Amino acid sequence: DRFIGGRIAAGWHDLAALAKKQLSSGPPAFLAKSLSNLAVRDGLPGDIALELHDLAFLCASEDVVVSTARAETLRDLGRLDEALAAYDRAVDMFPNDAHARCGRAETLRALGRLDEALAAYDRAVEMFPNNAHARCGRAETLRDLGRLNEAVAAYDRAVDMFPHDAHARCGRAETLRDLGRLDEALAAYDRAVDMFPNHAPARNGRAETLRDLGRLDEAVAAYVTALNVRPLDKVARNGYANVLSELGRWDEARSQLKNVEDPPRARSDWVAAHILCMLDLRTKATDRAIERLERFVAICPFATQRNYFATSLAVAKLAERRAADARAILTAQLEKNVVAPQMRAMLHVIRAHAEAADGDLRAAEQSISASNVVPYATFKMRQLQREVTARYGLANNPPLTSSNDIAAADARIFALEVAICLPMAA
Repeated sequence: DRFIGGRIAAGWHDLAALAKKQLSSGPPAFLAKSLSNLAVRDGLPGDIALELHDLAFLCASEDVVVSTARAETLRDLGRLDEALAAYDRAVDMFPNDAHARCGRAETLRALGRLDEALAAYDRAVEMFPNNAHARCGRAETLRDLGRLNEAVAAYDRAVDMFPHDAHARCGRAETLRDLGRLDEALAAYDRAVDMFPNHAPARNGRAETLRDLGRLDEAVAAYVTALNVRPLDKVARNGYANVLSELGRWDEARSQLKNVEDPPRARSDWVAAHILCMLDLRTKATDRAIERLERFVAICPFATQRNYFATSLAVAKLAERRAADARAILTAQLEKNVVAPQMRAMLHVIRAHAEAADGDLRAAEQSISASNVVPYATFKMRQLQREVTARYGLANNPPLTSSNDIAAADARIFALEVAICLPMAA
């Protein structure tokens, strides 16, 4: 509690007393478990958490729980190469430990190495067929790969096997949301909240589905409830700020994110930094948004979030009527192997806008067509397709000529692009 409250010296003083007491009454492994448990407390600063894990590792380097907990914190802090090395060591030492294998697979997923992640999860499911973490991780990776129907089937199997597993139920609901089956997704989240009222992903997923349905006031209320249940939950904080931003409640949104570090470290804080960048865009502080987005594209360690920063940078360039620059950014993203298929529809649609704004209507029509063959496109992406097609006269439609109509269409396109670039990641 002292660490969380910012009383760092007092926290170390209390910890020294705890260590002295435990070392005098038992083996170092007992202290290692205590340190590992302390390190995963909600709200603990990341650098303190890692120091606690390092101390635990010194006490019990041969303990699989200690080793994997340290690796997980490295992953959460964005030190992904170090996390992967730590998980590799854990798998070498404990080849029959499901948590070590699944943690390694999840780190490959965070690195954007999705085919390797799927292979690692396949192996985990083969070795541990009755492990919910392995089955849900495999389903989540299928979802990342854009193989959404396979992901739903994998989650259905997980729910059948583990009907009281919150992760399985929430993952299934999230995949239904990806498929645009929003009413089914909301019903699935409602069921998850009923079963697991203190489970943060269930409440956050329900709130985000309400946002997708356009029921923003209900989404705000759902996030307030989620934060009342888990006041330190950064995913709920981010979602709440995002919906407030969408409602035009700029100051309230910023107040939720006032303590986010620059640059961030934990994944949830990178999401918060992204929301702040898009707040700058929405409030016409475009130069500041571009400066931060360019910087974050270069230094963000999380592959998926880095891709979203780059796409948002392209949207910012479009807002400044720098269509050629935006087009180049989006083309580079599409050429990268780290881009998950589920993102490709978004990139194609926004690139169609950049190409049309750059005067290349033929290329814009090709990008619209490309977005139609990608097996993932949300309702808002389809809306954006229609708006770009109408605005620039694609697909044999007459282009808009009235300045008022053009301005209104540009405003709708911008709002859709900002919303599409802000999915709620962990």
